[in-house]
Amino acid sequence: MSLSGQLTVYHSEANLDGAFIKNCLDDSARKVHPKPYVIVLDNGPIHHAKMVKTEFDTWESQGLSIFYLPT
Repeated sequence: MSLSGQLTVYHSEANLDGAFIKNCLDDSARKVHPKPYVIVLDNGPIHHAKMVKTEFDTWESQGLSIFYLPT
């Protein structure tokens, strides 16, 4: 949720997988963020999918800061 109270929700009626998470984060990275944008992921397997982790540097270069919750 943003400081202004805006919440972006991604949903799917299909099973969620790494590709879904990657697409959601790709979409977030394409948007303009006037302030730092932080995404915190839990340690679910789909958040650790290789296709997600390999994009972290790209997303960070686009202004997203992505962190995992501690285990």
